[in-house]
Amino acid sequence: MIKTESLIYLTEVARFNSITAAANSLLVTPSAITHSLKLLKDELGGNIDIYKRTGNGIVFTDVGKNLVMIATSILKDLDRMKRIANNENLQEHTCLLPSINDNIILCANLGISTTLSELPLTFHERYPYVNFSIIDLPYNKMLRNINNDAEIFGLAYIIDSHLSDLTRYTNLDYEILHTSNLGIKISKKSNFIADDATSISLKQLSKLPIVLTTYNSSLQNQFLQLLYTYNNELNTPFSVGNIETLLKFVAKDLAVALSASFSSPKEEIDPMPQYNLRLLPVSEHIFAHIVLIFHKNVDSQTLRVLTYHLSQCIGNVFL
Repeated sequence: MIKTESLIYLTEVARFNSITAAANSLLVTPSAITHSLKLLKDELGGNIDIYKRTGNGIVFTDVGKNLVMIATSILKDLDRMKRIANNENLQEHTCLLPSINDNIILCANLGISTTLSELPLTFHERYPYVNFSIIDLPYNKMLRNINNDAEIFGLAYIIDSHLSDLTRYTNLDYEILHTSNLGIKISKKSNFIADDATSISLKQLSKLPIVLTTYNSSLQNQFLQLLYTYNNELNTPFSVGNIETLLKFVAKDLAVALSASFSSPKEEIDPMPQYNLRLLPVSEHIFAHIVLIFHKNVDSQTLRVLTYHLSQCIGNVFL
């Protein structure tokens, strides 16, 4: 009979790609793990290779990866059973699918990747056989790479008028994960606009001093293209590299900052009380979207898993 202990040891070895590291994590000896995995192998028939030892640690075979996936699912089901027995409220994880890609690369620029800090750990814990990574790529290079590789995904801010950019690539498809108004951050005591204004037009905005950023260039550049149609000599006196500096410029009423209000209704009313700022939407009702971009031949189960976890991350930050 297969023991729960063996399944735990198996998933921990997969998590660290090391028997020694797994043993340290579980406070057991490496020999205990080796012995338990040998018993597991015997229970499964004996004539299988679960993993191979290399100079870089443990490398799981295809059979081993499938066993890790199944063991992870079984352990989660056992945990649910215990919680049900204790009358705990469960949140179903409907996307625990039987198989996803071994290698997933998510491209996202710095302006959006900072919202995904928990995602690598989530994949590491739930899908230990998956090599998941987030890399920073310029928007256009991101699109070209995804167009050529079904294992690469992209996450980007895209304005309504730029969604058509994706149609220029024959292999690209996308899904909108979140949508918000395009607008500006402005001081509540600003001299640039009336205190009782509830929105600002693109024409008005094109005449104001605008502080630029280096950490969310994709959304910013799309926004600026809209403004250039009203004024081809925009006033952009400042360029900053972090949100703190940007907010200080805006708070001093030296400039306004381009923004998409990806936030809760409460935050839209008073987004940054310590800086005495407010968010003001553009009157043309232009929307910015957080978009997951993928290859048309992507593995459907991998897409569903990634979409689910991205939606959870984005929801935790913006909703």
